[in-house]
Amino acid sequence: MAKEWTNTPIQLRILTMMKKHLDREFKARNIILSGGIHIKPKPKKARLDLIELNCLGPYFNESRITKKTIAFVNINYQDEDYDKVLEMTLFVNNLLTDAIVGKFHLTHSNQEWEYEIFRISPYLWLGNNAFRLTHI
Repeated sequence: MAKEWTNTPIQLRILTMMKKHLDREFKARNIILSGGIHIKPKPKKARLDLIELNCLGPYFNESRITKKTIAFVNINYQDEDYDKVLEMTLFVNNLLTDAIVGKFHLTHSNQEWEYEIFRISPYLWLGNNAFRLTHI
């Protein structure tokens, strides 16, 4: 049996902040995702036209957000239409690159690539944007 994904309280706080930011930005642009925006784990039945957020870090056993806090957030969009995945992945990438969200500055977590698109099943594509969040 697979281990269930869990978030620490500080990760949940960061992910909730990111979700609210994306909700506001999408609403301001009249973008509606039929599958919604979810903090990992997403509902089992949710599969198409959705964003799933997950977080790595903060490190050093931090129990609260401080000026030393660094975290990494993955923003994954999935759908069966490759062109739609590419479009939404690029949109999220452009929206969040060098953005300030709350008290965090977002930068790409990998200098080699800004985003990736994978085929995760015969009929499903996933676009991944990975950001480093540095407290400002």
